[in-house]
This record gives sequence, structure tokens and C-alpha cells, in this order.
Amino acid sequence: MTLGETAQKVRQLIDEGEEGWTVKESKNEAKLYEKTVGVTKDHYPLFVGKAVLEIPATAKAIFAVYWDINSPKIWDMATVADQKLLEETGEGQLVYQQHKTLSAASSKRDVVFRRKYEEQGNTIFAYAASEANPLMPENKQFARATLILHGIRIEQLNDKLSRVTLVSCLDFGGWIHEKFLEQEVSRVALRLIKIKQQFHA
Repeated sequence: MTLGETAQKVRQLIDEGEEGWTVKESKNEAKLYEKTVGVTKDHYPLFVGKAVLEIPATAKAIFAVYWDINSPKIWDMATVADQKLLEETGEGQLVYQQHKTLSAASSKRDVVFRRKYEEQGNTIFAYAASEANPLMPENKQFARATLILHGIRIEQLNDKLSRVTLVSCLDFGGWIHEKFLEQEVSRVALRLIKIKQQFHA
């Protein structure tokens, strides 16, 4: 998919009601949903996770936390070991991520993706997808994951509250224990919880 096609798909997934989604148990106030959208080239199921949470902050404040290049090491600390900006153009930001090792038996993983955002009124919408780019070729020490799609919509409800919806679909690449596929869906909700925690007194 092109980045524009990714944006369309992310919007569609965010706007969908509960029909066609499996409601997952979440250990916090975030609503969590899961949908199977295919299989990977390694024949693992490909899941999309979607989480919805109200956060006591303005859309701009929440987006600032989400978009900061270093902040995923806080709000996505279970996954991200390091993240850096490779380039920024009119086509968005090209970002490189190294992921934490899932287990002693699994490979180190990394991913390269392009991300972009749009702002309309009191709503901010951002989206991302993997991109092969010579600025960061594949490294034999890492299994290159594929970010099928990722996106967030932040809707400001009033001066003190916003509704945030996050969707994500990741192909880990290579062998992986299937328990980590379900764990990745759960982490979609966890990411929103961690962002919300940045606004607690």
C-alpha cells in the first residue's frame, strides 16, 4: 500500500463499529478490539488491534506526546528499544525503530516506516506504514519487521478531554511464538494507557 492508501485503510478501521471485531478483555479502562486480516508470508495470522480511550488533555497536548521522536521509549517501552528520525520531507517522516527482544529464542527485530499527520479543527489524524529505504538497509543482525499499518485519531471533546483511537498491524518477520501475536494486540491498549499516564498529576 502507498502511504495514502494506508491513511484510507486506517480511517476505515477507526470508523468501523464493533461488528466484525472481537472484543478483547483489557485490564484497564481502554476498550480493545481485534480483527484477523490475513496471514503473514510465514503463515502466522495477521491481527489488527484497535484501542479506544478518553484522555484528560487537549488533542495538541496528546499528539505532542505521541509524535515526539523519543517518547515511544516511554509510552511504548514494552516494545521499543530505540527510535530515530532518518529524514523529514513533504512526504512525512522516515523513522527507524529497534525493538526489544521478545524472548531468548527469538531474533532481534527492527522496522523502518514513514509517518505523516493531518490536523482538521479539533481532530488530529496520523498514520504510518513500512517503507524499504536505502537510508536504512536491512541488517543481518536483525529480523526486519513490517508495519502493515498504524494510525491514531485524537478527537478533542472539550477543553479538558479527548477521545483517542489507536490501530496497529505488525508482521514481526521470521519465526515467532504465537503468544506474542496476541500480546501485540494487547499492547495497542497499553500504549494508550501509557500516553494517558503522562497527563496524571
